[in-house]
Amino acid sequence: MDNNLIRAQKRVKAKKGFYSHLGSFIAVNAFLFALNAVTYSGSWWFVFPTLGWSIGLVTHYFSVFGMPWLEHDWEDKEMEREIKRLERGGSGSRGKGEEDTLELKRLQKQSRKNWEEEDLV
Repeated sequence: MDNNLIRAQKRVKAKKGFYSHLGSFIAVNAFLFALNAVTYSGSWWFVFPTLGWSIGLVTHYFSVFGMPWLEHDWEDKEMEREIKRLERGGSGSRGKGEEDTLELKRLQKQSRKNWEEEDLV
């Protein structure tokens, strides 16, 4: 097998593992919060297991994704990614397509008036 394919498979597996961990964290801690709220006796004890698990989750995040903002070329890579996303018409800040849609909506609101044919040309 190709070396890049093996590395990609390992990376995808690591990301999948992190997202599974995150899902478990959310589900279990939501349950602990609900249990604590229902049986409240003056103490919010669910915070302690949540804090402990949070440390493990953050550690897992850094082991999978690293700290890209500390890389010397991170800003350049992010700029390239944003430019590509905007060129594809991705969501986010208003792009040309969204401005056109907003303009059309504004014109549709105004169309309730009686326009003359030459006004529309």
